[in-house]
Amino acid sequence: MVLSLLFLAIFLSVGFALMSEVTLGLQTAENFHSAQDARMAAESGLHFMLYQLKKVRLPGDTTDATLIPNLRSALGQRLDGTTNLNGATVQNSGAAVFVPEIQVDGGGTFCSWVSVLEGDRCRLTAKGSAHGVSRYVTIDMLLGREVSQVLSYGLASRGQIQISGETRIIGVNKPTEANIFSATTSGGAAIHIQGNSAQISGDVFLAGGAEQVLLEGTPSIGGTDDPDAILDHIHCGVDPPDFPVLNTAPLAALATNVVDKSTKTNASGLVFNNIRIAAGTNPTFNSDVVVNGILFVESPNVVTFEGHATVNAIIVTEDADDAIDSCRIRFAGTVDANGVEALPDTPEFTAVKQHTGTFIVAPGFGVEFEGNFGTINGSIAADRVAFAGTSEGTIRGTIIGLADLPMTLEGNVRVFLDKSGINEDPAGFLKPFAMGVLPDTYRELSAAP
Repeated sequence: MVLSLLFLAIFLSVGFALMSEVTLGLQTAENFHSAQDARMAAESGLHFMLYQLKKVRLPGDTTDATLIPNLRSALGQRLDGTTNLNGATVQNSGAAVFVPEIQVDGGGTFCSWVSVLEGDRCRLTAKGSAHGVSRYVTIDMLLGREVSQVLSYGLASRGQIQISGETRIIGVNKPTEANIFSATTSGGAAIHIQGNSAQISGDVFLAGGAEQVLLEGTPSIGGTDDPDAILDHIHCGVDPPDFPVLNTAPLAALATNVVDKSTKTNASGLVFNNIRIAAGTNPTFNSDVVVNGILFVESPNVVTFEGHATVNAIIVTEDADDAIDSCRIRFAGTVDANGVEALPDTPEFTAVKQHTGTFIVAPGFGVEFEGNFGTINGSIAADRVAFAGTSEGTIRGTIIGLADLPMTLEGNVRVFLDKSGINEDPAGFLKPFAMGVLPDTYRELSAAP
């Protein structure tokens, strides 16, 4: 009996020991599982945010003081009010941009924030939480300038694009050079194409839905006029490219010779170098005029080129609040735009020749082409752009509508777009900022950084 009790005590001790060991193992496994779930939630947050940040473009005039507000705004446009955030919004704490909790499968959550380090570096931190356990992962990102996405299109407008008559928009080297994009979602047709002879060699892109595409007749898009096949060349709900932030002050400073109402402009064969057209002058330049260097136009002004004009210059305008009809640049005849590369190597043009890739940068103004324009070496950017009549020529760059105003091409218009070897840093445009990942900075942390 004593031996039985002894063995019973031994077995009970062994049983309790085994039960304690099993319980400890189960708790260790549960803790490990919770930690793994938290780490996986943090990893999910990191990859989710990297995807979002790679899509973000910050304005070209972003500074240290505006970096956090601009980043909050850019992320907010993508995330505010979405189901991911359960209707919440991205927050700006002043020192960082904070993205609220997002649920992941398995019951975990993650939140994340972007803080600014020294220089052009930012740090993305993601906190994953599950079963009362938290884990953190961080990675650094480098802020740098990149080519504006809008330059990948042949035509890009914040407003409606209207194409009618026998208009042709053709890529010189490949059809995609003539891709067109409209960013407007303000109602009505973002892309309106009329006529049986209209032709676009590239594809059509728009930020709005299919209801904002209006085709009348049987135009050709993407190489086909088959109504069913055309649908493959119309892309809806596309993220808008970063339309350029302009910096025209360095160009305007080079226009040192004033043209006003007392200046003779309507004689044939006149030559103008680095001119500033005073507000309200409304000059008409007659045939065989030559403009060299910088042509800066104060607002308001209606500047008209009659007959043949040779423009070895960049045309720049003052951005003011005057009505668009009182701020226009008209090419009523033919124009040869050779770019500042054609200027002689003389002191008055030394600084001008450092600025290339742009023909017209005209915020607050409309630009109208009513005649042939040969080859234009540089991009065209204006609040409103119009081609009419028998306009024909080649543009080595992109046509950009800066405002939510119609861009029109009507009549017997022929626009050939040549993007081979074009300048990807056109004068007057500030390249946007993008965020690039620095993979070797990845860190896993068990406590808050």
